[in-house]
Amino acid sequence: MTLIAVAMGIGSVTGAIIYNHFLVVLNAAYVFIQIITTISLTARTARRVDGFGFRGGSVVTYLILLAAMIGYPSAMFFYEVQIGIMSKENYPQEEQSCCCV
Repeated sequence: MTLIAVAMGIGSVTGAIIYNHFLVVLNAAYVFIQIITTISLTARTARRVDGFGFRGGSVVTYLILLAAMIGYPSAMFFYEVQIGIMSKENYPQEEQSCCCV
């Protein structure tokens, strides 16, 4: 699983560099599936060890926040590439909007 995650991460960064929204969305979907799987396993574990101080709810909350932090930039990048805001041709104009330039 770790090698798949690394490959998906590299693919996502490569997709962002070459403005390929499919690679970015593919990684976002993979991360979403991973988080849903982890939440499911955490809920099962919480039921089994109930009463031993296991804090499954806080883990689930953390995972939902993590999904939002990963999903939002991927979704916005996909959206901006789709409608033409972000492309190789107009990136210099968008770069001027950044406070770091």
